[in-house]
Amino acid sequence: MASHRASVQDLFAPNTEGAEHSRKLLPRVGASLGFGPGRALHWAYQESVRAPGAHTSAPVATGAIAVDNQYQLAGSYARKRALQLDWELGTTTFVGASLSGQSISNLVAASGVLFAKRTGALFDNMTNIAPVVLNAQTTLNTYEITPIFGHGDLAQASASVNHLLGPRWSVLGSYVYTDSRNTGAGYVGNLLPGFARDVALGQATWRHEARSFSLLRMTWRGERYTDEAKTLQNPSGWSMALGHGWESSDRRWSFTGTVRTGLCSEDKPTLWALVRYRD
Repeated sequence: MASHRASVQDLFAPNTEGAEHSRKLLPRVGASLGFGPGRALHWAYQESVRAPGAHTSAPVATGAIAVDNQYQLAGSYARKRALQLDWELGTTTFVGASLSGQSISNLVAASGVLFAKRTGALFDNMTNIAPVVLNAQTTLNTYEITPIFGHGDLAQASASVNHLLGPRWSVLGSYVYTDSRNTGAGYVGNLLPGFARDVALGQATWRHEARSFSLLRMTWRGERYTDEAKTLQNPSGWSMALGHGWESSDRRWSFTGTVRTGLCSEDKPTLWALVRYRD
């Protein structure tokens, strides 16, 4: 008679795909100083962890300074310090300037793979990958790729002018300077992927009836790398984006769509459309 003996030995290879931040408080503090109507200086210190989805019940701003997570993957931690000046030059012209510094830690598994890349199916990808041009707001620094880096620091300075040409038509111009540095193992000192040192943007927005809008955006970006190892480089050049948003009078139906293309690029245009119904 054959005999069988059970074994409690774990024969599976160890799981090296897990990653987590240590538990910690995420303080946020800010202050504002007003110089008169439409003129104010704002300061904020923020620590944040990006939620897996695009919806959160947590505060999305500290005073007038938004929590910026466009450089983070889901579950990633950031520490930000920012100074922002808002100034109204009359009733039709608005000027802004800002200085900010961020330290970003995207979760990296023991195998060296970015953790969020292993769990993309769990997240609200439909909203996360939507281009920021859809919201028709003043988005000055549009980060055009997924943040494919582990750890890094960046400092940014920006200036912008927004002018109303009429009740429905407005134009916007802005410039952003970025100094970035990779602090991840094996890439220390490299530039962070996706960040051009110089970015200039011009935008015209037309407001239709109700909450609808159409816009045209032209963006110039300097040279930037697309990977941490600095092996793939995108040349400097212009890109163009068109966007349109529409909402029904009862606000149940909405449509937003964009098309974006590089003016001197061989890449195909990127199209995006989203239809929503709420009851």
